[in-house]
Amino acid sequence: MMRRKKVNILFFIDMLESIGGTEKHLFQLVTSLDRNKFSCMVCPFAPRDSEIIRKIKGNGISVIPIPVSRYYSFNAYWQAFKIRKLIRENKIDIVQTFHFQSDTYGVIVSKLSGVGHIISSRRDTGDLKKPLHIFLNRAANKFIDVFIVVANAIGNRIKMTEGVHPAKIITIYNGVNETQLNFENDIDVVKKKAELGISAESFVIGKVAWFRPEKGYQIFFEAIKKVKPFIKDLKVLAVGSGVLRGYFEQYCENNGLRSTVIFKVTSNDKIKELISVMDIACLTPISNEGLSNAILEEMALARPVIATSVGGNAELVVDGETGIIVPPNDPNRLADAMIKLYKNPELRKAMGAKGRERVKTYFTLERMLKKMEDLYISLMEEKNN
Repeated sequence: MMRRKKVNILFFIDMLESIGGTEKHLFQLVTSLDRNKFSCMVCPFAPRDSEIIRKIKGNGISVIPIPVSRYYSFNAYWQAFKIRKLIRENKIDIVQTFHFQSDTYGVIVSKLSGVGHIISSRRDTGDLKKPLHIFLNRAANKFIDVFIVVANAIGNRIKMTEGVHPAKIITIYNGVNETQLNFENDIDVVKKKAELGISAESFVIGKVAWFRPEKGYQIFFEAIKKVKPFIKDLKVLAVGSGVLRGYFEQYCENNGLRSTVIFKVTSNDKIKELISVMDIACLTPISNEGLSNAILEEMALARPVIATSVGGNAELVVDGETGIIVPPNDPNRLADAMIKLYKNPELRKAMGAKGRERVKTYFTLERMLKKMEDLYISLMEEKNN
């Protein structure tokens, strides 16, 4: 029997500068796919060097930056010939795209270059897109064979806003590497608290998210102000970076939270240590959410999660079982949920345990990779039939 050749996959992404949720997912994907079956290349449209590019290259994956600034410029027209050459020289079978420019310019250039199958990865609800963006997405969507969404909520949104046919949409949830996350017994929580300047008796509420408008830090800190008088020795961990971090540092200074809130920036492999000191984990986006890797990691570490009902949060957190779902933009409901969990240590423990089991059942990296590999193989089999 003739051995099947490797499937050559080219991944387009607008930028590979920071290690956010999409970038982390792409790294996991290209470094974990079965190399006996798949050959991967990554093409970012911003040619800057970065830690994640170095990590991808360090795992033996080719990264070929092609600078595309504006997709309607002469430069973009010229770069299209480079992309066409790249596709043909490497006999690319499948192109998979991430982010808007890749989903439009990248899709059209790939189609014109003769790529057999094109996949678009949609990882948020697209609330920040302007009408022109949606118009261009609709124009490019007819060339896309499959839309991978990380939550059913995203699939429903692109059906409604972009007119994508349901038969083209497949939900593949993010996955966490359980062997890397399930290490809580190896962490001395008291020692870690001491390193952060937190006493062993403190009650810690944490949030891991970029400091951007859609992440809802305003609501989070308003709720913290409300619960502070009722929680003895409260400490708050705000983990992340972004354009609004300085604003919220000043907000805490102005609102009597300076000694309560600890702002931290850390590498992805150290976030688990910070989660381990949290009694409650929160995620409070108000829009444009996908499926939060932070929530997955928090659940995997048996932390009860309070999350707003935005994007795929309610597909991760089972309200009343693994955490509490609250409406967005409602600091009162958020504060009530914090107080409820603070007063019920057994409930926190039970929710954390159920959350960990939920991750093990539905949201492992192995499960995600199997679904991705099955999709790639099925597309190639369709082509051969």
